[in-house]
Amino acid sequence: MPWVVTKGKWNTMGHGCLHTLYFESVLTHAINRYGWATTVELLSTAFQSGPFGEDVCGVNRETGEPAPMPLGHFFLAIDVEALCPLETFKKNTGNLLRALRESKKSPKGPGRIYTAGELENDARISRTAQGGMKVPKVLQQNMIDLRESRGLKDKYEKFPFE
Repeated sequence: MPWVVTKGKWNTMGHGCLHTLYFESVLTHAINRYGWATTVELLSTAFQSGPFGEDVCGVNRETGEPAPMPLGHFFLAIDVEALCPLETFKKNTGNLLRALRESKKSPKGPGRIYTAGELENDARISRTAQGGMKVPKVLQQNMIDLRESRGLKDKYEKFPFE
């Protein structure tokens, strides 16, 4: 059963925000699978005293109107080679991601399981095949003006849209 924390209270009604915490009774000896999500949430809020839970749900609960979501972010860099050889890491990562993508799919699902970055990579490949992204005229002019005002003509002699 999916559980979420809303203002410090357990809630199964679907009124919580952001992270769904999967929790089963200790009596079933099931494993709680929310540790990493909780860790990321702590790192994204604790270092900056940032909001969490209801405060970032995107809805004013009193009016039902959309509300700003002042999200925090946390970035982590790991020197993989301090833990294992880079080629081993790449092989293990590839095996895990392939196993995830090859998992049994829901008959009601979209038919494909995406892993992190696949949608973005597919979009990049598609845009590149079409000659790149379209740059609006106003942005083109802003880029030209910025190049001129910063003396970058030597570095950016001509943009692809010129």
